[in-house]
Amino acid sequence: MDWRRIGFFLVALSILVLTACPFRSLREGDAPTRLPPEGYQSLARFPFHEAWYGIYFDDDKIGYSHFKIDQHKTSFVIAFDSVVRLRIGAQTKEIDLKESVHVRPDLSLASFDSLVIMDKKQMEMHGVVKGSRLEVEIAVGGETIKRDYEVATTLYHSSAVSLMPALRGIRDGQTYSFLTFNAQKQQLEKVEQTISRMTGVPGPNKSVWKVRTVCGDAVLHSWLNEQGLPVIDKAAKEPIITFLEDETSAKNFLRRKKQG
Repeated sequence: MDWRRIGFFLVALSILVLTACPFRSLREGDAPTRLPPEGYQSLARFPFHEAWYGIYFDDDKIGYSHFKIDQHKTSFVIAFDSVVRLRIGAQTKEIDLKESVHVRPDLSLASFDSLVIMDKKQMEMHGVVKGSRLEVEIAVGGETIKRDYEVATTLYHSSAVSLMPALRGIRDGQTYSFLTFNAQKQQLEKVEQTISRMTGVPGPNKSVWKVRTVCGDAVLHSWLNEQGLPVIDKAAKEPIITFLEDETSAKNFLRRKKQG
């Protein structure tokens, strides 16, 4: 299996679905009507815990993703799973991605586990932050590779990208910069975000904020509503879009996939 062959899509997928993070509230009636200007400051104050998203390529639905945040005493686990069907030449590949990311209330990374399955072959990855180092172990085809990364500043997982504006606050012209580990690309990347207030009437799905995220060579545009909820994410260089959907719509896609 040549994992580099699917790398371009996994990178796009990681940016889109990991930045379309878990903003569907389990208790929407208790959620504030607007995101506080100073942000929620801690995951413990987030009113959003779970979300389902549809993934579209050239207007065709190719998969779905699902996020859920659970609190474990003083830390949090961001769990993610997705199923994608992608045509590569004359073949259709199914890609399953599962991740479990342990973070602190400020979203800083503690550890993560990642599993990618394609054509019944899999790649597993485990990472843990120890002091100023990130230790990563990758298992592919019966072989294990160990890598260490020197970390000079606070490190975040790529799953924290879309949560950062809500955590730190949203203001017109606000910018954020932070370091992430991209499990699909197996490298550290600097993320830069720029927030702008939309003028005139609200945009799609009542969006009032737009966030431009640059992560490596990937550029993502996100539209957020007044609660900081991403309602649409669009890749700048690829015809890939994610839309917030309900669980039923996502599971219907899964049933159609099995029937096909």
